[in-house]
Amino acid sequence: MITEPMIKFSPKKYFDNFEKYCSLSYLNYLNGSSEFRIKQRELFLNGKIENPVFDYPKLKRAEIKLWRKKLVNLKKEVIGQEENAVLRRACLKKIDSKITETGLLRDILEKNEQTFIKSNFKLYGKPSKKLFNFCLSYFQNKDSITYPSLNKYLDIFEKNTRNEIDDFAKDIQVEKIFNEEKIKRVFNKVIKYAGFNGWKAETNNNSRVGFILDHEKKILVVPQGKTLPEEKLRGLIAHEVGVHLLRRIQGEKLGHPLFYLGLPGYERGEEGLGTLKEMALERKGFNPDHIIVALGICFALGYDNNVKKDFRSVFEGMLKLTILSQDNLSEAEAKNKVWNMCSRIFVVPNWKPEGLCLVRDYIYFDGVLRILDLVGKGKKRCLDLKIGKYDPANEKHIKIARELSLI
Repeated sequence: MITEPMIKFSPKKYFDNFEKYCSLSYLNYLNGSSEFRIKQRELFLNGKIENPVFDYPKLKRAEIKLWRKKLVNLKKEVIGQEENAVLRRACLKKIDSKITETGLLRDILEKNEQTFIKSNFKLYGKPSKKLFNFCLSYFQNKDSITYPSLNKYLDIFEKNTRNEIDDFAKDIQVEKIFNEEKIKRVFNKVIKYAGFNGWKAETNNNSRVGFILDHEKKILVVPQGKTLPEEKLRGLIAHEVGVHLLRRIQGEKLGHPLFYLGLPGYERGEEGLGTLKEMALERKGFNPDHIIVALGICFALGYDNNVKKDFRSVFEGMLKLTILSQDNLSEAEAKNKVWNMCSRIFVVPNWKPEGLCLVRDYIYFDGVLRILDLVGKGKKRCLDLKIGKYDPANEKHIKIARELSLI
């Protein structure tokens, strides 16, 4: 749970603007009308269109330009005010990552296909061929052969995670299925019980299909129309509250917004850790959805046959893998699930040439493997909250923490 840090940074004038402009996320601009998205889904699934079209009404050129300008000015503030060289460099890298986000949005607006792919490689890196081959091997061998030590490592996470859930969610009423309203109520109850003042869960009214922590508005966003069985809800509490929100609150204890908004690139390790906590509770091995998404991104980039692919081609490949790995799903359920996955990969699905996808979602499974690698080496720092939001598998983050005497 929350611990008092060894040190606390003294406030500086630039902190307010740093929080204001670095809490914004490009993902919040990539939402559209849920009704329009549903119509596109039906047309696509019925074979009436080859690739869908997505609307982004929040994506305004003037607003993106202003955000970028504020970030450039913020760099000058940091350079002029931050005397600690380590902290100054880390803050500037964080601002640069946000400037890259504005560039990615500008690329979407202006249809700059090639700079778009470069921008998101800059943010998330490029999936490795090693990851691609590992994901393929999963469908040939499953967990026991692909990763024989998995259950032993999950034991490490299970005790820690169950203690959190027993504390956070002990009063959850047992139900077979939770709808979006009940999910929201449960999360609000957990947030209140945990004492995370100022935060709340709200249902979205747009096309977003996944949970997200909105740092700007201090909201845990619950997707519209979401339903979850009890065991999955408990896993998501461990992930969304026990990792994302808990690390946000712990980072606030340090007094500097960098550590509660996240060191640049923190998402990979944090999503990996959150996913492992879900896995530790469910004890069903790797989540095939995350592996299929990683493969879908690799398929789009042409890793399988050096031919880059569009929405339709990737959808068909991911659908086959989903049906193969999850025979409990009906055909309609499988198609809807893969549609949701694909719509997160192809944010502009009708772009040409093929392969122009957002690579972000491969970091979930890549993050899992990196955290498992840490555990396998006996490094349990992934469970350490003292630094707030960081990637425990990123040696640059560890170096920053050590140089600032945070660990």
